[in-house]
Amino acid sequence: IEQPLGLNEGEAATLFPRRVAGEVEKRFGRFATVTVGHEVLSVNEEHSANTTVGVEAAPWTGAALRAGADLLTADAGSRVGATFGADQQVALSERVTASLNLARRIALMGDESLVPVGTVARDVAVSPLEGSQEFLSAAVGLAYRAEGGVASGRVEVRDSQLGVRTTQSVGAAREVSERFSVGGAARLTQTDADGAQDSRRGTVTLGAAWRPRGEGTVVLHRLDHETDWLEDGPASESLAATTAVATEPTRRLDLSVTHAVRYEEAETRPALTGEGPVGMAVRADALTQFGAVEARYDVTERVDLGLRASVLYDHDADAASYSYGPSVGVSPAEGVWVSVGYNVRGFEAGSLAEAGRTEHGPYVAARVAFDEGTAKGLLNRLGGR
Repeated sequence: IEQPLGLNEGEAATLFPRRVAGEVEKRFGRFATVTVGHEVLSVNEEHSANTTVGVEAAPWTGAALRAGADLLTADAGSRVGATFGADQQVALSERVTASLNLARRIALMGDESLVPVGTVARDVAVSPLEGSQEFLSAAVGLAYRAEGGVASGRVEVRDSQLGVRTTQSVGAAREVSERFSVGGAARLTQTDADGAQDSRRGTVTLGAAWRPRGEGTVVLHRLDHETDWLEDGPASESLAATTAVATEPTRRLDLSVTHAVRYEEAETRPALTGEGPVGMAVRADALTQFGAVEARYDVTERVDLGLRASVLYDHDADAASYSYGPSVGVSPAEGVWVSVGYNVRGFEAGSLAEAGRTEHGPYVAARVAFDEGTAKGLLNRLGGR
């Protein structure tokens, strides 16, 4: 059950719908799993219910075959769809693995454009069964693993009613030493839209981490570059750098400091008509900085008290916004903390700050400490691969 907290009552209901969901999974032998799920979303006076039934089989090593059906009912109507998919992983050598993915969705009856209420704001992992468009997709990937480092690449083509979308991505990470590691990723998405402008979106991320194994100060740094382009439309580009430092002055006291700076540049191009361009190109830029300080004191092994303050500074407007307030954290399991806080003063987070933790009023945050094995188990529970 998910109940939105924070923001004004109307905004909370619109952006973050109330969600009640349940799922039952049954494994048959070593090769097949059947899953039945039901989800109800509520936004103000609107409601939708989505029931999914799926089966996944692993008939041979490295293979996964999936089939499922979904029924969505809402105030605006209903739809029934089916999804089929197949995955295959092949070890080319001890260090190189190749993968192939095929997926197909068809609409059986009802309104294909119908989606669950609040779908735009959802940020959780979404199953292919929850989509509403008919599509055919294919993807190939290659992964390389060596001692102290990994690298991978993937190309995916998806043909749907909205057009053809091609996504190319590469990534790599390496442990330079026991304490220092670096990584990077790049992604390019090109969309040839039907009845609309073609678009491109590119992202590049570089990261570095200093993490002593045991006690000590942890330093994380990340650099993000994003470019968006629309044919005959606006284009934007941004560069952001984020640094986070965490330390433990005493066994019970944790301190963390975060700083981020972001530069954005956008251009609006002249509209094109039969007689040529109309208007003039307009270029705008913005520079913002974000900083946060948080202290947490362990009252017991399972309970901590926290105090957090943050500031967002807009250089163009020469204006600063502030947020601060206390929090209480509880650890329901090893390495997992859930905190409930209240900001006495707050501001809208924007793209630079931590969304959901700076607005005025209550908020809920989670912290998870995990290694590679824990992350794999978490992704499996969310339906990821």
